[in-house]
Amino acid sequence: MKVIRDEGTIIFCPEKDLTATVEEEMSRRVHFLIQEVPSKFVFDLTGVEMIDSSGLGVLLVALKKLRAQNGEMSIINVTPNLYTYLRVMRIHNRCDLVQAPE
Repeated sequence: MKVIRDEGTIIFCPEKDLTATVEEEMSRRVHFLIQEVPSKFVFDLTGVEMIDSSGLGVLLVALKKLRAQNGEMSIINVTPNLYTYLRVMRIHNRCDLVQAPE
């Protein structure tokens, strides 16, 4: 997992699938980063091929916490399959969702 900070924005790069096997560690890390009260939090999903219900839960909890702080969230570099999955889950109605360039 990689973190980049840039002028009030935190870019979080999990670099692996968002599944139950990494949910606890990722949830703690994201919670810790959100405590910095960023104006924008970006999940860069480069290298992520799969998101299960636990991973989706991490995204939704992060979104809820950020909104409570008047922050924004984006999910970028999403594979076509994950993009479809996240749209079905209606994530795009709550935050920016950007497909990876081909």
